[in-house]
Amino acid sequence: MTQLSEPSAPTRDGTVHQREDDYQLRFERHLPQPIERVWAALTTPAQLAQWFAPGEIALTLGGEIHLAFEDGDGVIDGEVTALEPPRLLEFTWTDHGKDLGIVRWELAARDDGTSLVLIHTISDTARDFGLPALAGWTMMLDRLAALLAGQPVPALGEGWQDHYDHYARAGAMDDPRSTEGH
Repeated sequence: MTQLSEPSAPTRDGTVHQREDDYQLRFERHLPQPIERVWAALTTPAQLAQWFAPGEIALTLGGEIHLAFEDGDGVIDGEVTALEPPRLLEFTWTDHGKDLGIVRWELAARDDGTSLVLIHTISDTARDFGLPALAGWTMMLDRLAALLAGQPVPALGEGWQDHYDHYARAGAMDDPRSTEGH
């Protein structure tokens, strides 16, 4: 298991937990806005387009999700697999036929705002997506926080390379199995 930060230390970094057949990328953030505002930013097409990607999420179990990133390359085509508004949203992520795992958003109301936990589970076969996903989610969570705070949302891609380099230097997504027998 690779972990990039101490669980109790305040950080923007995600952590990587290697399991038997997959990896869990985990991010925890405190947002000073109420849970209903955070939920709306995660699920409303107009708000999703401002910080994440244009598209829609059918908010029913089994509902379709389709989000197309502004770069024209990436898409999220999937299905809602867990839903408990305004606390839980989970969906599968397929991009042009490639399974990129399961994305799970967990929200908890606090006296001082909302606790957000994002868990992206990536299968071992999509492991090469892990490092770009760590950098991407860090960037996207910064964009979400800016939107919720009423600040200008950073440009899509802004900071991505710095985040990617940071995670690469930290050894994120290193797989000890890949060096066995070499």
